[in-house]
Amino acid sequence: MKPYLDLIRAGNCLIAAFGVLIGYLVATHSFAFNLPILLAMISAFLICAAGQSINDYFDLEVDRKKKTKKPILDFNLNPRNVLIFSILLFVLGSKIAFFINPITFEIAVLFSVLLIVYSAFFSKIKYLGNWIVALGTSFTLIYGASLVGNYSIVLWFALLALFANVYRELVKDMEDIDADKGSKKTMPMLIGIKNTKYFSFFILLLAFVFSYVPFLLNLANFYYLIAVTFADLIFIYSILQMKNNNFKKAQQLSKIAMLFGLLAFLVSII
Repeated sequence: MKPYLDLIRAGNCLIAAFGVLIGYLVATHSFAFNLPILLAMISAFLICAAGQSINDYFDLEVDRKKKTKKPILDFNLNPRNVLIFSILLFVLGSKIAFFINPITFEIAVLFSVLLIVYSAFFSKIKYLGNWIVALGTSFTLIYGASLVGNYSIVLWFALLALFANVYRELVKDMEDIDADKGSKKTMPMLIGIKNTKYFSFFILLLAFVFSYVPFLLNLANFYYLIAVTFADLIFIYSILQMKNNNFKKAQQLSKIAMLFGLLAFLVSII
């Protein structure tokens, strides 16, 4: 089973499940835990795992030519088995969502389809695919909130997560511009590094704005304000690194900032 555990990138899937939990806790404004949220977390984990797996399936030839280290190549997995494995995970994740409520099921099916479409087409057209990836990350919060149907504050958090993740994807594209030539179309290839920096700054500026709206609308507490400000400061440091073409450092800082962002979402319910 080790090859398939590597294939699904369990760490990424655990973060997706954690995002669902935070969305639920924020929507209920409590630290309650029950069977529906456990099922939703498992569902998100499985759908994320399917997305990771099927992406490797569609990228197989490109990764083989670039000699990229991927589980499907490292373990010489049968591509047909990887495809079947991915489909089974999508079906199982959506089936679990079916037993929670109709909205949760619809979101599960929607993102299962989006992840397949992304892997088949938009992973190579990254200036569009970046938005699908970011949308999937931000929707984990809405997925959790869909258990109770309360989206008043979660929508703001989801918008913040959307733009923060688009920023990170753009920074990664700038870092990988040479490696992506010939196999992918990215924003830096279309408009150049300099203009992508400006666009990335604008995207992150939107994230900054949305980060303070919940507090200004009295939807989040002072603990949230402190935590999200700390996350924003790390993002500012990331921007400075991006400006100096230190894209790897900028991306690492953006990941740390997003972890503090998740913490900010969590402390908003204290």
